[in-house]
Amino acid sequence: MNINFYEDVDWLKPGVKKQRVETEQLAVLIWCIMDSKVVKPLIVDEWFGEKLLKAKTFEDAASANNPFLIKITIEDEETINLVCDEMLYAILLSEPTLIKIPRAADAHLQEIDLGWSYIDGEFTPPEEPK
Repeated sequence: MNINFYEDVDWLKPGVKKQRVETEQLAVLIWCIMDSKVVKPLIVDEWFGEKLLKAKTFEDAASANNPFLIKITIEDEETINLVCDEMLYAILLSEPTLIKIPRAADAHLQEIDLGWSYIDGEFTPPEEPK
């Protein structure tokens, strides 16, 4: 399966959220964690989010035509060729921890932002400068 992240599954592209809501599609929020820090939110179609969470490997599949192409292998040996931007490409190839935030999450989880820490299964905000 071939997917262009920004055209097919990303909800942050202008106009996409309205279109997807009108067709009753659901989104999921997934935080990418690297070195115990929150580095990128992914707000994507629910079905794609579930595939990402089940991914066994992220492999570089770049070519001259697709410099930011990743081959994702899912639990059941299904593969997805994902075209994305340089930032998401680098993050996924770094084998991040992917954490799904439930829709009914408490207020603390709704406030997570870039730079928060994720240690031992807990999100904590950055310390205030003194």
